[in-house]
Amino acid sequence: MSYEAERQALLDAAETWADAENDMTKAKNNAVSIDVTTTDSSVVADLAGFNSTYSDIRTRVADLLGEAASSMKLIDDTLKGIEEQYRRDDEDALARIGGQWSPTNP
Repeated sequence: MSYEAERQALLDAAETWADAENDMTKAKNNAVSIDVTTTDSSVVADLAGFNSTYSDIRTRVADLLGEAASSMKLIDDTLKGIEEQYRRDDEDALARIGGQWSPTNP
């Protein structure tokens, strides 16, 4: 795999994780917005604890989705950081070597 292909693979992987982060964030926002009230269920369901249990579960699911989104962002940022460092190291090496060496110079 060439140097450019390796760097592009890192950026492509980072983009995939960024997309996954966006999906998790949307799912979290959707989970938060779904609410059940006594009007939606019934007084009996509310008295039996259904609504509060549903609310607790909804909060937990939203929290898990938020944590997943944060983890995916961390992976995205890490891959971008690796690619950036890889590029900087190569540029620094080229600057140090200058015109002293090239693959076409004997």
